[in-house]
Amino acid sequence: MIEDVAVISWNGPRFIGIEVKTRLEDEITSILEKNIKKIVINFPSVIVIDSSGLGNLIKVWNLITSHDSKLTVVIASGRIDQILKITNLNVLMDIFKSLDEALEFYAGDT
Repeated sequence: MIEDVAVISWNGPRFIGIEVKTRLEDEITSILEKNIKKIVINFPSVIVIDSSGLGNLIKVWNLITSHDSKLTVVIASGRIDQILKITNLNVLMDIFKSLDEALEFYAGDT
């Protein structure tokens, strides 16, 4: 937690795919059970995402928004940023290049 923002940092493989699914969903569920409304998923070193990873981001976004919470995602890779734009996922969720930018986004939100 950083102030009232839950931050999940993925320091695992540089690839987001099916292996992230269960761990990420479990973490999000735990956060939502605590009625936390601001969530950042931080993928600082990830450079590749496959269709399973994209599907998981959509599922997590649906879960979070169904609990009236907000999601921001930190992805430093320009390649993944392009994929999120092509698939229009950047319209659903706020995407940032750094954790500081994501936290700043929430700073004025009460």
